[in-house]
Amino acid sequence: MAEAERAAAAGAAMVVETEACLEAVAMAVGKAAVAMGAAGKEAVALGVETGVAGRAAEGRAAEGRAAEAWAAEERAAAVLEGATEVAGRAVAAVAGRAVAGRAEVWAEATEEERAVAERAVAQEEAMEAVAMAEARVAVEMEVGATVGAEMEGGMAMVVMAAGTEEATAAVMVAVVMAVAAWVEEDVAVAATEAVVMAVEGKAVGRAAEKAGARAAVTAAVGRVVAVTAAAMVVAGRAVAMAAAGRAAGRVASMDVAAAGRAAAGRAAAGRAAGRAAGRAAAAGRAAAGRAAAQGGGRVSATRPASRWLRRRDS
Repeated sequence: MAEAERAAAAGAAMVVETEACLEAVAMAVGKAAVAMGAAGKEAVALGVETGVAGRAAEGRAAEGRAAEAWAAEERAAAVLEGATEVAGRAVAAVAGRAVAGRAEVWAEATEEERAVAERAVAQEEAMEAVAMAEARVAVEMEVGATVGAEMEGGMAMVVMAAGTEEATAAVMVAVVMAVAAWVEEDVAVAATEAVVMAVEGKAVGRAAEKAGARAAVTAAVGRVVAVTAAAMVVAGRAVAMAAAGRAAGRVASMDVAAAGRAAAGRAAAGRAAGRAAGRAAAAGRAAAGRAAAQGGGRVSATRPASRWLRRRDS
């Protein structure tokens, strides 16, 4: 009988110790789950801060690239102005030589030659008035068509080159070549007029005026083309930088979402561990109950065995 009592007491003490151990394990698991949830929240906050910093860095880089593009366009405008000045000086030199040659021819001509030349000039002036009106309309149409073609070509180059320095250089070369072609055409026209109207003194002034007007039109068209090309380059780079910023934002948001999902997974694992510990505690209490039943009595899962023994003895 005494041995049975001692065995029952020992079994009850083991049950109490087992329950205490299981409760300690469950509390430790719960604390670990809470700590893991806090770590997940910190990871999410860190991901958000990283995304914000990345977008700020992208903005600063975009500002730097825009400043570089503006500097390149200013250099292109300076080169274009220099080419226009050189062309104007060339046209003026050709016109000056033509004036000097015509003055010599007029001084050496006889009275009959001068009379014939004056009648020819009168007839030519009548025809030239009509020709000048037609030429004015043709020049206006040509300027409009040239500006439209240059704008379309510049936009195509900008779209194909996507905001690189090669695109800016290509636009500069195209503009300078177009201006050079216009200047060569003006010089050739001025030389032809100088040969045809060598006997007429008044026509020299008109030819010089027309050459100067064409040079001015050429310079204006060149400036319009340069400004248009620069604006298109800047617009293309702005579009490309906006697309890069949106892609960086999407990547940062995906990283933040992945970090949040990982933290949620860790929290779920902690909760599962807590539930498993609870089930283990329940199993321990059930085992203790079964052991007590086999020992000849019932032992409460929360009441010490000594109190049960004292009650039984009384």
